[in-house]
Amino acid sequence: MDAERICRKLFNRTFSISRIPTGKYNESYYVVLDKNQYVLRIAPEESTEVLFYERKMMRKEPEIHKIVQKNTSIPIPLILDYDFSHSVVERDWLLMEKIPGRALFETYGNSIKMNKMFFTLGRFLNQLHNVKRNKFGYPESESTGPMKDNWYSAFKDMWLKLLMDIRKTGIYTEENVNKLTRLLDYHSNSFPPVKQSSLLHMDVWSQNILINREGVITGLIDWDRSIWGDPEIEYAVLDYCGTSPPQFWKGYGSQPLRDENYEIRRVFYILYEHQKYIFIRAMRGKNISLAQQYAEESLRIAEKLK
Repeated sequence: MDAERICRKLFNRTFSISRIPTGKYNESYYVVLDKNQYVLRIAPEESTEVLFYERKMMRKEPEIHKIVQKNTSIPIPLILDYDFSHSVVERDWLLMEKIPGRALFETYGNSIKMNKMFFTLGRFLNQLHNVKRNKFGYPESESTGPMKDNWYSAFKDMWLKLLMDIRKTGIYTEENVNKLTRLLDYHSNSFPPVKQSSLLHMDVWSQNILINREGVITGLIDWDRSIWGDPEIEYAVLDYCGTSPPQFWKGYGSQPLRDENYEIRRVFYILYEHQKYIFIRAMRGKNISLAQQYAEESLRIAEKLK
């Protein structure tokens, strides 16, 4: 087993490992060595069907962790070791400290604790979104391409690459792809210039928020989908995942102006999140009927933008 081979390479003492069942993309394991606990995450095999931005996305995590730890007070695990050279196993992997707490979806508490938790989450995301750069998009890689000089160009590139991935499933027709491409072009004026990009997590849902019994956030995990972009796309993902109740916005400190153009952009951002499941369900889950359901829902959502 790859996890055992990695641990034998790392440690010269007795260890125990157990699979973390909640991992959706990477294989994740708890590792116990003496009285210390760690988390080992192993990327999928290179033959796995992945979206354009998922290919080798673990490789950006060490740098993202450093940026977050330097510029915010968000609790995230320390990355202790990693290997992307495939010298141990034919997959990327990283070893992190195990931070306390349990995933939010396992521990929903009373409303007072949840209100405090979402308030704190808002404060943390505000800190994150104040980490700025002058380029936009996913960190540059072979599959994502170079970062862009403006947000609309970056989002259009992301949109087109996602549609091309979905087209591979055969569920979207060429006509569907062309129509959705023209739809974004038609509404390009609804995307005003954004002066600087913000660091965005893009996967803040109940599995990636760790809390303790008091409802205190002990960790925000899984940063491999991070991008540099307009915080509005993060707001849309938060809405999609159900992690932006009123207390979140109190902690965040401000809310976006929800005018007509904002609502148009929000539909595109929701679609960017929703459409990925067409590919994921069809290519990785081999569940064509569910993939078709996501496609039908996506096309109905897109109808709102005519």
